[in-house]
Amino acid sequence: MNATAAEVQRIARVYRNTDQQARAVAETLARSSRELTTDEVLDQLGMSPSDRPKALRWLDRASVTGLVQRVEEKGVRGFRWRAADAVQRDVSRQRLDRPLAERPRVGYNCEFLDSYEPGRTFYLSSDARKRLHARSRPGTAAFEDLSSHDKSVFLCGLSHGSSALEGNPYSRLETIKLIEEGLQKKGASEKETFMVLNHHDAVRYVVNNMHYPPLNNDVHVRGEDIRNIHALLSYHLLDDVNMCGALRTKAVTIFESSFTPLSYPEDLKRCFQMICDKAQKIDDPFEAAFFLLVHLPYLQPFEDCNKRTSRVACNIPLLRKGVLPMSWVDVDIRSYQDGLVAVYEQTSPALLAEVFFDGYMRSTEEFESIRVRPLDGPNEIALRYRNEIRAVVQTVVHEGHGAVPETVDPADQARFGLLVRGELERLARRHAGTMVQYGMNELSIRAWREREAGDAGCADEVGVSADLNEDADRDTLALPLREVG
Repeated sequence: MNATAAEVQRIARVYRNTDQQARAVAETLARSSRELTTDEVLDQLGMSPSDRPKALRWLDRASVTGLVQRVEEKGVRGFRWRAADAVQRDVSRQRLDRPLAERPRVGYNCEFLDSYEPGRTFYLSSDARKRLHARSRPGTAAFEDLSSHDKSVFLCGLSHGSSALEGNPYSRLETIKLIEEGLQKKGASEKETFMVLNHHDAVRYVVNNMHYPPLNNDVHVRGEDIRNIHALLSYHLLDDVNMCGALRTKAVTIFESSFTPLSYPEDLKRCFQMICDKAQKIDDPFEAAFFLLVHLPYLQPFEDCNKRTSRVACNIPLLRKGVLPMSWVDVDIRSYQDGLVAVYEQTSPALLAEVFFDGYMRSTEEFESIRVRPLDGPNEIALRYRNEIRAVVQTVVHEGHGAVPETVDPADQARFGLLVRGELERLARRHAGTMVQYGMNELSIRAWREREAGDAGCADEVGVSADLNEDADRDTLALPLREVG
């Protein structure tokens, strides 16, 4: 709902200094679920065209102080404004902190989906997308190239991680034993057991029908494939078996939320198809994945299992672009629930975006470690290049950059890079054993971290790129630092 002119007067009257006014405008902007043009900002504030200079002063100040971001679009004149991620999250949390009885009842807002323009609208910030691409660049992680062992580890990990977000009591080890040995957890209900097994079947359906580059008949964000995923996830879990994989025809309720989902079957069908169509048009795999995580639960197209359907389906655009999938391991259930409620009640994806970003980083960090972990005995690459790995790691820490030794075979450079990155990430976390192995102490690690943090040209991630920078020496590897918690 747009603010009235009284909002402008309130901001000008109550907030006397420019910084306070900038903060107030940023918070007003944060209530929008998308980036806004300057004219749209004026409309949100209830300001007339004659107030444009005043609004621009507030926006410019908010931009300088990092409260809002000015987003420029290639090939399009002008720019858009969005509140900084931290401001969006603060506003969402403030609204969620109110008791449920005091939060206004809201219904499905069709404008939230209708206004999304693939390639122009972004729920993930530019910085978040850059860091996600740095973590897993498109085309570098074809799932079918993994060993059967590594595929199994991922399938079990997602089956456990996604089930845990539904309150399922199976631990990760118990999940593996159930899937691989058929051993059920003592005290677990049949529904809890089916939930884990159904996840495994649904994920297997996706990865077994996926290639990179994708083939014509591969799983895609099509209505048929999303319904198939739901049918597998809901097997033996719905009262009416005919509703497995079928769009619902009756109203549903969201507990612990003031949100009421859409209830008209024809509107439901139209919006479901629109979600699939728009997701297919989103070029960025991470934005496409997050788009599904937002809009499938928001629409609630099925009688149940909507959230878990979105968590499995979000891997489709990732796998089709050859990036690492997300297993949902160790995602905090309360943060995830709050993120969804903010989407339901505020059409604000900011909190859920933070959960997705952090969860993907943790998930892929673990997944990458198993890709270089041997199945039987020591890693051949680690053994062959033991001295080279040690030398590169020590050089990076002490000098800030490393070079691929001439003794590393070109065919081994990608695996070599993954091993070096893993060692650097463990050092960044002050892993005691790794520090001893490389003769490091707290002072040397702290000096490295501070030096890299102060380097304006460094990227957001500890990593070794298998593809060398074409503008640099072919033997030079960039080894920038990411904050590792």
